[in-house]
Amino acid sequence: MRAFTDLRSVPTWVHDAADTLLKLLSESVPGGVYHANNSGDTTWYEFACEALERAQVSGAVEPTRIVDIDLPARRPSYSVLDVTATERVVGTTRDWKDALAAAIEVGLWYDFR
Repeated sequence: MRAFTDLRSVPTWVHDAADTLLKLLSESVPGGVYHANNSGDTTWYEFACEALERAQVSGAVEPTRIVDIDLPARRPSYSVLDVTATERVVGTTRDWKDALAAAIEVGLWYDFR
């Protein structure tokens, strides 16, 4: 498996995003932009390594860079969404590593073994 070392983002479990959206909808919030994602940030390479380790799946993750691949559209190297406004309303959002662990625990993981 290859994964990018030069793209930073926030992996977000859809369960957490839905929970955050429901909390935002139940509050009287001022106008603005609210992101419903987990907190923290990582590269796709770090995410892949963490996911395999937590799922106890053996396998190598080969680091690669997106700048070395010819794609029809450029991708931003940093696409971490700011949850500051959201956290003022709903409280601290769950870190992506904790969300990943929860998703694996409930079986929302592909079985590659």
